[in-house]
Amino acid sequence: MSIVILTATGVLLLLGWSVLAPIVPVAIWMPSLVVLMGTHAAMQRGALHGVVVILVLGLLAGLLSGGPRGLYLLSLAPVVPIARFARTRLQAESTLLQAATIIPTALLCELLFALGILLFRSDLPMLAIYLRVVPGSALLTGLMAIPVVALLRRSMPDGPRSSVLNPLRGT
Repeated sequence: MSIVILTATGVLLLLGWSVLAPIVPVAIWMPSLVVLMGTHAAMQRGALHGVVVILVLGLLAGLLSGGPRGLYLLSLAPVVPIARFARTRLQAESTLLQAATIIPTALLCELLFALGILLFRSDLPMLAIYLRVVPGSALLTGLMAIPVVALLRRSMPDGPRSSVLNPLRGT
């Protein structure tokens, strides 16, 4: 059930930001909502939840962006491994530590997307503009993560994962 709630929340965030982007003065800095939701899902609920959330939201965000098909989704490949590493090895469990993990993850994904634009389109002027926006977008994603992760953690507290999603834990 939590995967449905996480995915629905991500879809609402994506669609809401798409509507607000022309109105909000910082619209040039598009937060990576897919990275935010995918990182949170992978850190709180496990790798499978993170992958499913990223697949659904990544495909939707790719369709909304109008970019090359699959490029945005491909740039999201490092999200789950980074999130799981931060959770297990760095013990990043608090909301602020999750936000601190989301900033470099978003930066890496955006740089991979820029590399994909360069490889697929060879559009250097667009790439130069995009690279100037990437750090602000990653920072905005991290700042936006603080209230979003706090709300998600309140609405869906950590509970035991099912044995299907994590065979090492019981139901």
